[in-house]
Amino acid sequence: MDMQHEIGRMRMDLLHASPFYGTLLLHIPVRQDESVPTACTNGRVIRYNPGFMSALKPEERRFVLMHELIHVLLRHPSRCRGGNPFLQNVAADMVVNNICSTISRSRDFRTGFRMVMPPQGISPSPGGLSMEELYARLVDDQLKKGEDLRKGSAAEIWIRKDYGKDGKGDREKVLIPAPGAISTDRNSRALGSADLEEDPRSPAEQKLAEKELRRLIQASLKGDPGAGISSFVPREVRIFAQSRPLPWKRLLRDFLDEVRDDDASYATPERKYIHMDLIIPGHGLTEEQVREMWVFVDSSGSISPEEIGKFLSELYHLIRDMRCVLHIAYWDTSVTDVYRNIDTVAKLRECRPNHSGGTNINCVYQWIEENKIKPDVMVILTDGWFGMLLDRYKKRKLRDRTILVLSQDSVNMDKMREIGRTAVLGGK
Repeated sequence: MDMQHEIGRMRMDLLHASPFYGTLLLHIPVRQDESVPTACTNGRVIRYNPGFMSALKPEERRFVLMHELIHVLLRHPSRCRGGNPFLQNVAADMVVNNICSTISRSRDFRTGFRMVMPPQGISPSPGGLSMEELYARLVDDQLKKGEDLRKGSAAEIWIRKDYGKDGKGDREKVLIPAPGAISTDRNSRALGSADLEEDPRSPAEQKLAEKELRRLIQASLKGDPGAGISSFVPREVRIFAQSRPLPWKRLLRDFLDEVRDDDASYATPERKYIHMDLIIPGHGLTEEQVREMWVFVDSSGSISPEEIGKFLSELYHLIRDMRCVLHIAYWDTSVTDVYRNIDTVAKLRECRPNHSGGTNINCVYQWIEENKIKPDVMVILTDGWFGMLLDRYKKRKLRDRTILVLSQDSVNMDKMREIGRTAVLGGK
């Protein structure tokens, strides 16, 4: 079988069944590579083993092709950073297989592009969880069962029978085979869970690639109007295609101007009129009073040192004339390397992280609480993938004072609004 010809035919079949997905796949190179056990993607190209694909049934080949395409659309290779690669692959595959299973039930796919998951594919995840949320729950399950998170590409892991939004469900041990291993119930190679390769592009190149991907998704949605409201286009993809948040410098400048305007408020009344039972706004802050700005920088490794350095330098010069006291702290799963009262460029240059690990934004709020910090303005720099904020930290007063600066586009915009106003790194 000429597998490249078969891949070309599947592209055309997909284009007829779904102009949205078909158009996107036409722009992504699909190459055969015998060094690949099954199929994989690095976000830039899809590669497959021709022997593996030939052994599959036609509907299984379509599933594999769609599976890799969804990984690309969700930007999983660039999102899998700084954690356990095996469990990240498992989480990403569970999310993608859930999407593929949903897509396969739509009428257009049932009639024009029938798909069936190959044997030993990772069970789909219910509940609509993101890859990062599911990964966090997988890690939690392994730790609770005392498992070693340093295992390789084939392992038995503890996994919930139902990963619903409530996070409940019994745990059972499931064997995830190595990719390309011989299936026990059929003479073919198993999918395993290692089809995500590291994105070879630099952070700057990845941003350009994401911009181009957004443009392609937007164009594909216009070419297939029904896809924009269809359930078979993942919500994450639709949100990613929407307009980006404001540039951080513009949002922060407006935010500080707004705070300054609010200084003439009833919180500081003009005292000479009080004896007349007349309370009017005063002049706000005195010359001795300044506002404290706390900046919490994600040091998990997902944001390059160059990006952090440029951000802090621009921030320092932006607020220098706004009468703010600047404090900087780095965080990953805990708050580390706290620098207070940054009032010179020399002090700013000393603000460097000495630790990096995972990512859990709750540590910022826990640290604020434990140290009785009450920031007038709080800025959090992060890549946007930081777990779930605990309900006890979703306080309106703190949210109104917080700006979340994203180093990359995030699909979790609903979650972002629970933290504060959202902006993006870069821009004017």
